[in-house]
Amino acid sequence: MVPGVRAAQRLPWLLLLLLPLLGAPSALPVLRWRGGANSGDYAFSLTSFNPEGRLEQLDHAFQAVARAPPVLALCGDHCVVLAAVMPTDRYGLARSATTKVPALTTAGTVGTFSGLAADGRVLLQRVQAAALQYEATLASSMPPARLAAVIAETLQEATQQGGTRPFGCTILLGGLGADGTPQLMQIDPAGNVAFAKATAIGWGADGLISQVSERWSPDLTAENVQTLARDLLLEALRSTPAKATDWAASSEIHIAVVDFAATHKERRSSSAGSGAAAPLGRDTLPGEPWRLSTRTFAVGHSPTQQENSEDGGDKEET
Repeated sequence: MVPGVRAAQRLPWLLLLLLPLLGAPSALPVLRWRGGANSGDYAFSLTSFNPEGRLEQLDHAFQAVARAPPVLALCGDHCVVLAAVMPTDRYGLARSATTKVPALTTAGTVGTFSGLAADGRVLLQRVQAAALQYEATLASSMPPARLAAVIAETLQEATQQGGTRPFGCTILLGGLGADGTPQLMQIDPAGNVAFAKATAIGWGADGLISQVSERWSPDLTAENVQTLARDLLLEALRSTPAKATDWAASSEIHIAVVDFAATHKERRSSSAGSGAAAPLGRDTLPGEPWRLSTRTFAVGHSPTQQENSEDGGDKEET
């Protein structure tokens, strides 16, 4: 090779090495991005702890949930209400053809999510498949607590396996607990399970929880709980700046109401003579002892859309 050509090829590398000596910013970030003691230097790894003992990719998963559309879950008098915000485009068409609050078992357990939509759908589909397999094997519906354990195990495994990333969503489940009372379960991206009677996740969750603590009580009827959930989400959406998120300008509220009043009456009548509570399950409760109704409310920031959402625009399925 001609000596002049070889020297010309080496010149860029020599300049890169000399720039820091001349006081210019470092031109070789690629040589330093994995070193150092800064916590940001550990963001390249999915399963490596930083010096503060945190998994940065897991922190990013929690941030994905905090920036996602809000979800509100409330228990009432023998009922569970899950209300989720579903983004729509500017033409008013939903971005997904499926409901955001599907039924998961034949015992009235419902679920929803806040975070990355694809991750949430995958997790709910997995738990639906596990519930069907459980029922086909044991001839009884999968308990909600067992459903939560399946989801928690899947989420936790994603935080320690190489070549994977944490799920960017939090799952909310609502159903009838082992004691026969409505129960909510919240499973975060780390696989932690929390039981509650009222909770909220997603954008503005702290404000929603504060409002719930002031206006909610566990003895509210199904209709009152549904109205409260809708009103709280409407207030939260209307107070959210349209430019703050890509879904604030136009969205829908999907509400699922599971009424276990028939289950409660059946258990009371079955235990009246024996003095003991009747066991839960489809074998002891003929037919479907619960009722699921879903409604969709259109929400918008224009006065016309808000007015239309007030008088319903709801569709109910049983």
